[in-house]
Order: sequence, then C-alpha cells, then structure tokens
Amino acid sequence: MASEDSNLDSILDSALREYSNHEPRVGLEGRILRRVQSAPNARRLWPKLLPALAAIALAIAILHRDPPKTQPLLPEISRTVETPPPVFFQQPVVKRRKLPKRKPFAEPEPLTAEERALLRFVQSHPEQAREALSLSARIEEITIEPLKIEELQ
Repeated sequence: MASEDSNLDSILDSALREYSNHEPRVGLEGRILRRVQSAPNARRLWPKLLPALAAIALAIAILHRDPPKTQPLLPEISRTVETPPPVFFQQPVVKRRKLPKRKPFAEPEPLTAEERALLRFVQSHPEQAREALSLSARIEEITIEPLKIEELQ
C-alpha cells in the first residue's frame, strides 16, 4: 500500500510541475492592469447614483400607498335592522347597616403617671436628668484577668 501511495504522489507531482511550467496567455497581464485601473471610476459612480435611487424608491412607495379607507364602521345590513327600545330594570333598594367607626390609628394615648413624673423631673432638673439618663456616664472600662491553664500530666 505504501508503494501505491508513493506512486500516486509521484504522478501528482509530475502533473502539477507540468501545469505550473506554462507561461500565461499573451495580453493577460495588460487586461488585468486595465481592469484594475478602471475600477475606481465605477466606485465614484455610486455616490452620484445613490440619491437618484433613493428618490425613485420614495416615489414608488408614495405611488403604491393604499388610499385611506372610508368604509363605514357597521355594515349596511345593520343600518336597516331596527333595534328594540332599551329596557330598564330597576334594582331593588337594599338598606345597608352602618358599621361602627374606629378610632384613627395614630391617635396619641394619654400619658401614664410614670411618664408624667419623668417629664416633670426633666423639666425641673435638666442637668441631673441628662446625667442620669445618659449612657456614656454609666459605661466603665472592663478588664478581665488572663486565664491560667495548668498543663495536664
């Protein structure tokens, strides 16, 4: 199998060598150069044609626009049919009982005896009240002695 692969490889190599050894056709190079040089002219034509194409597309869109529809909302048949006069039903009157009114939620409650006493104390002795009620005066630094753990034997 390896000899068949090498034989096929050699046939392909020789065919490709013969194909690549040929000279290009006469005048091919000149034709390619002329085409490349004329290409920018075609590119310059598009900016000139673009507004004209847009105008044509706009004109087509306007001409093919559907006219506004002025058809009646109801078909002709429904206009000729007579509708019966409306019938009114009288609803029975139901007497509703009144619910008791509740107090508003945010209504203040009267002060208790303890709250009144505290208010009188604060008004009469503001400095003593400030000292008695402040948290910073009561906070003292706490020190804890280190624990001593003896070794187990």
